[in-house]
Amino acid sequence: MKIAFGPQADKFGSWKWIGQDLVDELGPERAAVFRYVIPPCDVVIFIKFKPSLPHLKALKPSRKLVYCPVDIYGSAAEIDADWESLQQFDCIICHAASLQKYFSAYSRTALLDHHVKFTAPLPTERQINGPILWTGNAANLPPLVGWCNTHQLPEELWILTNLDRESVTSSELGFRGNSRVRIENWSPEKHREWAGLARLALDIKGTDFRARHKPPTKAFDCIASGLPFAMNADSGPAAEIASRGFQLATPDDW
Repeated sequence: MKIAFGPQADKFGSWKWIGQDLVDELGPERAAVFRYVIPPCDVVIFIKFKPSLPHLKALKPSRKLVYCPVDIYGSAAEIDADWESLQQFDCIICHAASLQKYFSAYSRTALLDHHVKFTAPLPTERQINGPILWTGNAANLPPLVGWCNTHQLPEELWILTNLDRESVTSSELGFRGNSRVRIENWSPEKHREWAGLARLALDIKGTDFRARHKPPTKAFDCIASGLPFAMNADSGPAAEIASRGFQLATPDDW
């Protein structure tokens, strides 16, 4: 069986994590990548972006179609409005368990966890000093900034994110007062380095549809690194973590 993954979209983390990493694991005999033209294959897996309805209908008779709609839909209503396209797929792969109920009316669904990827070596002893670490896309910063502006952190906050310039100040991101914040551009190497230096890791999820249906990826990376992790208890990922048997700390526990 030959599986084609695409469209290749290198600037999106979801492509690298779910697409390219799976292709690399399966190897060239079983998997191929496309950007525009779909190669001969038995199965096409569209990650994040899918073709138009007429294109899907034209593809459907000759191969199996799978869709992984990572962070594409901003509401349940948007999903329902796209029902005809969604019905063309033989399977819809969700990156968070909480999303499956929204797609199950239109196709078979499956869950694909983000694999553990950005981990530091397990510490020989627990860190008692060090910064608090936050990693993620800059679009997810506002809930963190809002929380930090109304709470006092016990240590300096270190942020790794995708900056659009060489450096940025905490006030430019919206932090107020005398917030102790260090901000640098994210890279895999820097992520692993800072995870090994941090005493704690923090995440504050927002309340919009996409934020409520994020996977617990950060939490599992931190657990695998032996790094204590806290998240707001009212978030979707927190509920998913609890369902898997982990007792989650909240920032208020500090």
